[in-house]
Amino acid sequence: MKSIPDDTPISAISIPGTHKSLSLYGGVLIQCQVWTLDQQLKVGLRYFDVHAGFKLPTDKDVIIRDAEQHVKELIQSYKSKMWTELSVPNMKQVRGKIVFLQSDTFRAGPKTLGSSFFEGGSLNNIEDKCSFNYGES
Repeated sequence: MKSIPDDTPISAISIPGTHKSLSLYGGVLIQCQVWTLDQQLKVGLRYFDVHAGFKLPTDKDVIIRDAEQHVKELIQSYKSKMWTELSVPNMKQVRGKIVFLQSDTFRAGPKTLGSSFFEGGSLNNIEDKCSFNYGES
C-alpha cells in the first residue's frame, strides 16, 4: 500500500480484507475465519469487517446505550489514530490509521455506497466505466 500515491482516494483502490473478521469459533453456521486478526494482518489483509456482539448475563440488565458510549469514548481516546470524518479520505490522510465506515448501526466515517459497477444486480459495461491504458498511445 505504500506504493499508492498520497492523493489517491481510498474509494479508488481495492483493499484486501475479510468478512466477519473475528469469527473464529461457533461452528459451520457462525465461523467465517480460520486465521486470527494478527495472522490476517501478517498476510496483508487491511479491511476488517468487525461486529460487536453482546453476551447478556442472566442476573442483571445490560444497557446497550452504555456500550455505545464506551465505543464513543474509545474513539475519542484514539482520535489521532482513526478516521471518523464523513468525507472519503485520500491515502495521505489515513496512512497508519483505522478508517471507520458507516453501517446501519454505526455512524462514524464515510457511508458505504453500492458500487457503480453494479446495475440491476449484475456487472455491466465494466470497460466503459474504467479507464484502462494498456500501453496504447
